[in-house]
Amino acid sequence: MQTTASLVLAGTSWEPLRPHAKQTRAFYAKEKFVNLACGRGSGKTDLARRRVIAALPVPKPWPDPIYFYVLPIQAQANRVAWNPLLNMIPPDWIQKVSIVDRTITTIFGSTLYVLGMDHPERIEGVQWDGGIVDEACDHKRGSFMKSIVPAMTHRGEFLWRIGVPKRHGPSASEVRQFWESGRPSKKDSTKISLTWPTSDIVSASEIRWAQNNLDPSDYAEQYDAKWLSASGGIYIEFDAKYNVTTEACYNKHLPIYVGCDFNVDPMSWVLAHMVSNYVFVFDEIRINGTTTQRTLGRLKERYPNHEAGWVFTGDAASRQRTTTSDLTDFLTINNDTRFGDKGIFFPEANPGRTSRYSTVNAALCNAAGQRRTYINPGCTFLIADLEQQAYKAGTTDPDESDKSIGHMSDAFGYLIMLLLPMGVEQTDMDNISTGGGY
Repeated sequence: MQTTASLVLAGTSWEPLRPHAKQTRAFYAKEKFVNLACGRGSGKTDLARRRVIAALPVPKPWPDPIYFYVLPIQAQANRVAWNPLLNMIPPDWIQKVSIVDRTITTIFGSTLYVLGMDHPERIEGVQWDGGIVDEACDHKRGSFMKSIVPAMTHRGEFLWRIGVPKRHGPSASEVRQFWESGRPSKKDSTKISLTWPTSDIVSASEIRWAQNNLDPSDYAEQYDAKWLSASGGIYIEFDAKYNVTTEACYNKHLPIYVGCDFNVDPMSWVLAHMVSNYVFVFDEIRINGTTTQRTLGRLKERYPNHEAGWVFTGDAASRQRTTTSDLTDFLTINNDTRFGDKGIFFPEANPGRTSRYSTVNAALCNAAGQRRTYINPGCTFLIADLEQQAYKAGTTDPDESDKSIGHMSDAFGYLIMLLLPMGVEQTDMDNISTGGGY
């Protein structure tokens, strides 16, 4: 059996690592994408450096394999990664070092680049053989999927994304979603997601110091490596342990209720059934750069034979706003004959955000401890929204700095306002159904 203690290349000054099953699993992973959300000082960075250096002498079908080790900005890469990597590579491997370009070329023909992603173009335009993305949550939002992943399409053997599982950071929500997609339950053979706490590696005295000097949330995040919801979370009653279940599934005999957020990029819709005053969200549709008409097409493609009825709801502005050239979002739905004698419920005016948030929280879990809303685990964008969306510090306004979250939970909120309204909110809902309704 391979152990992390064996991860010492001949001719290096590497110290043997303490045997650790998850580190061993990561180092020898066959999966292309390795996601490590681990505590501070837990050995993830040292392990990642060893992984990329171990690839340098490996023969490839081409003469010039290239690898990268990237951090959020170049100055940070220069300061914390350059010297450690240079010192870990055996001197007799090195053919050329460029301090200007931050490259290390080996006698094997391979080159290691140490780069900052403050300018994503540094990594674009070529195909890489492997790489490490360190301090993942602090990278520019969107840079991983837009710049790094496409550059690993043809030659990329391994791509590690490592860091502390942060609540905040430009890419925090994206990193968490990608990490969740690599859990065993997702059955994605291209990904593996692992986590371990700092206490697995460092001394008990260091752990006690951290416990005595950090608040519980910071300790849980930085040392226990736990994914936490951002402070000031909006949907405080959501608990994945209780609100997420595979029992929230499609039933061909029940009407499908569709909550719509008509943002163009991304368009976000949630699909649910209503059973005895309980809401079961079983699916979601999220499409970037689209129109209402195209999203309706995707919906029909996904459920082509559904005959138990359709009900659509959304925000009031959709009665005036358009995501097409001619029709409002409401009229686009109204005129689509593929959904039969559908129900369309849109309010004359939107309730305040605070009212909507309160209504959603009550549906997730009310003061009596009753949960009336359940969500299928496949609705990953909705779940991420409910876990991560937070208020701006000191306000009751949502923090909209991360444009990738908030839309799916808005669609969900419109749906809950229709199906499980709290008291007076129900009178604000104007039924403008074109047909029978349900």
